[in-house]
Amino acid sequence: METLDELQHRARVEFVGRASVPILLQTEDSQSPWKSWGSGAWFRVPQASGPDRLFLLTAAHVVLDSAGKLAGNLFVPVSRPGATVGSDTVPLRAVGVATFVTAHDRSGPDTEHMDAVVLEVRRDLADRILAGDWGVLDSDNIGPHAASEGLDGVPFLLCGYPEQTSASGPGWAANAPVHVLGSRYDGDVTIEHGFDPDIDLLLERPDRDYDSSDAMPPLSLRGVSGALVWAIRAGDVPGIWHPRRGVVIAGHQVSATPTGYIRVRRGVVLARLIQRAAPEIADEIEARLEGRVVG
Repeated sequence: METLDELQHRARVEFVGRASVPILLQTEDSQSPWKSWGSGAWFRVPQASGPDRLFLLTAAHVVLDSAGKLAGNLFVPVSRPGATVGSDTVPLRAVGVATFVTAHDRSGPDTEHMDAVVLEVRRDLADRILAGDWGVLDSDNIGPHAASEGLDGVPFLLCGYPEQTSASGPGWAANAPVHVLGSRYDGDVTIEHGFDPDIDLLLERPDRDYDSSDAMPPLSLRGVSGALVWAIRAGDVPGIWHPRRGVVIAGHQVSATPTGYIRVRRGVVLARLIQRAAPEIADEIEARLEGRVVG
């Protein structure tokens, strides 16, 4: 029989899987027309009156084309988790309005440098997503800066949709999220565009299967860019326990070396863009980033 801690951990992992959103690329190959291009997550902003606002969080390089616009050949599923193609899959450009910041706008973080973007979902799609079986995040999942260092010694958890494990055919695509546990990487670093400890976090590439603990060959993480990396809250969580409240956004994955490390933008980067896109919760996010109790 599983212990309470084991049941709670399994519930957290299951929630993180439902919170992961596949971003699909439509190709010109008629026999394999779809592939996993990136990953993201939904984030809810409650409203005092009227329906809640909803945002898609991901990496900027996943969704922006060379002109800095939302790419026209990307799609996301709406009504249920999983990389499925059908009536519930819509073009990314039709999802809503993106909040990203250029290097010339000194009032906010440079999106190209930070590699982060938040996309507000239009009302009719937001209603369908919120009514579905997705794991939807909110400000409870914004943690103190310490979340980027891990919580209570528990490894970080990365969850996304790799291209390597996806398959597609005319009118269909199939994939499932992979869960990767990772500890901080402290080896040699060769990063082409520079390493900034204030916004960068490096995790070791896993060498064990999450479920069986058996040794595994290196997994290609193409398609996982934009996926959230989580710090797991171990032990008791104040208030009514829910798996959503058992995880904190530690950052989002932006790149990886074949065998060395995974590069993550710390959670503060997405938090700053959420503050910009949803000023009604800016003060609450600021308090959570500083580790103060809110509510």
